[in-house]
Amino acid sequence: KSTPTLRRRLGKAIVYLTGIGCLLLIYMVFIEPNRLVISRYVIQDERWQQKPLKIVMLSDIHTGSPFMTLERLETIVQRINYEEADIILLGGDYVISGVIGGTHVDFEETVARLSKLKSKLGTYAVLGNHDWWENGNRATLAFKNFKIPVLENSSRKITRRDSHFWLAGIADDSSRKPDINLAYQKIGADETVIQFSHDPYVFKQTPKRTIISLAGHTHGGQVNLLPLLPNQTAGRTPPRWSYGFIEEDGKKMVVTSGLGTSILPIRFNRPPEIAVVIITGQKDL
Repeated sequence: KSTPTLRRRLGKAIVYLTGIGCLLLIYMVFIEPNRLVISRYVIQDERWQQKPLKIVMLSDIHTGSPFMTLERLETIVQRINYEEADIILLGGDYVISGVIGGTHVDFEETVARLSKLKSKLGTYAVLGNHDWWENGNRATLAFKNFKIPVLENSSRKITRRDSHFWLAGIADDSSRKPDINLAYQKIGADETVIQFSHDPYVFKQTPKRTIISLAGHTHGGQVNLLPLLPNQTAGRTPPRWSYGFIEEDGKKMVVTSGLGTSILPIRFNRPPEIAVVIITGQKDL
C-alpha cells in the first residue's frame, strides 16, 4: 500500500528537480552572462609615495560570444568612462572562436570601440591566448592604429604631474613566452611598478617589489560552485589564483572574471565584471 505513495512522492521530486534544473539553466545561459558588476579593491601599500591611483581593468571581452555584442561593448565603455579612471588596462582575449551561440567579430571592430575609453594617463593592453591563436600580429596592429600600446614583456614609464610609476606588461603564459626579466630590465630597483598580464600564472615569478599584479584569463572559473567544487582554471594557473584578491609570499594580485564567455556560453555565481583597483599609501582611504 505504501508503494503508490512512494512513487507519487518520487514523481513529484523528479518534477521539482527538473523544474529547478530548467530555471538554473535559463539563469546560467540567458541572465547571468548578461549582467555587469563593478568589483572594487583598495590596495594600501606604504611604498606608494604619491597620490592615489585609480585603475580600471577589463579582460576577456570575447566580443562575439553570446550577449557580448559590439553594441553592448559600447555600453560598457560608456560605463567605464563614468569611473573617471587614472589609467585603463586591457587584459587580453578580445575575440572568440567556436563558442556555442556566438559569432566571429574582427579585432578591428572591437578595438575601435575600446579606443573610446577615456582616462587621465591612457589605455594599455596585453594580448591573450585567443588573440594569438587567431592572429596576434593583426591584433597588435589594430591597437597600434588606434594608438593603444600593447606591452609584451615590456614596460612604460607613466608620468604624472609630480611623480611617476612603471607599468609592466607580461606575455601570455599558454600561447607565448613570459619574460619577467625582460619586462623589468629598464626599471630601476627602487622604482614603483604595477604589473598586468593575461594569465595569472606569471604571478609566480613576479618580483616582490611590484605593488600589485592584475590579470584575467580564468573567467573566475566561469561557473563557480564553491564550496562544492573548486574553480576550474585554464592553463597552469592554480585554482586559488582563479579570482579576486590574492596575497601570497608578500605579493598582491587582483584577478578579474572578465566580461565574455568561452567554450560554453554560461556563467554561474561569477557574473561579467569590471575591476576597479585603487592604489594608495593611506591607511584610511
